[in-house]
Amino acid sequence: MGVERAALVKTGQWRLGVVFATMCGAVQYSNRFYEEVLKEPATASPILFPETVFNATSSHLSAIFGSQAANYTLVGDSAEFLAALHIAADWLQDDIVDGCLVVGSEELDWVSWEAMQLFNSNGIAGEGAGAIYLEWDKGEPGQDSIIVEGITEPALWLNQREKRLAAQQARAGLPDGISRQAVLALSTAGHAKTDGAESDVWEDWLGQRVASGLLLGNCMGAGVALNAVLACEYLARGIAAEAILSAAGHHHQCLAAWLRSA
Repeated sequence: MGVERAALVKTGQWRLGVVFATMCGAVQYSNRFYEEVLKEPATASPILFPETVFNATSSHLSAIFGSQAANYTLVGDSAEFLAALHIAADWLQDDIVDGCLVVGSEELDWVSWEAMQLFNSNGIAGEGAGAIYLEWDKGEPGQDSIIVEGITEPALWLNQREKRLAAQQARAGLPDGISRQAVLALSTAGHAKTDGAESDVWEDWLGQRVASGLLLGNCMGAGVALNAVLACEYLARGIAAEAILSAAGHHHQCLAAWLRSA
């Protein structure tokens, strides 16, 4: 966001929104609350109640920056970061904020990872965080600016609808005119069973492919955020002029986004 913008936020001259996306939420705090309840219900701290914990990180980030603008937390699957980008774009379009920090993060916790191993016993766990800062394009982008040209609506997949069909819908929802040489950032993590649908849908793509999950493991809610940062690095360094973010969520939705350098 830069030092200048941060200073304006603290003085109230810049409305900074924060959208935080995660898959498992603040699991450790929830575990702490339940542990206290089991040990001594009368003294268990209600401030740790799980339903109030989810927005704690977003609120804390706003407090650090001194922002009193909107902040929100989305708890979904591994594709939720692109849904968060969608909300940030809506806030900017509706003039709710002047800029918006979109964060995807995940903490490694044995409860959530043991649950995922039920579906992929050979999976490698990962954690971390990535963030993208958005401002409304006023027609004069800076030299190093990266433009979000489009984000698809979530394509849902359930027991009654194959993940492959949702991934196809997400790809088809991208705007026309994308270069066939755009770098493609996939949400795959090296697991044939969970990666298959997304890999099949993008099998014919001619441009370069990247996937942070192949190096860092399955970072759940942070994976697509890390891919977004990676794609922005490719654009900022001139390695590619356009990038596609593909997000095939673990259990809920598929989305895609188109980025290009200004």
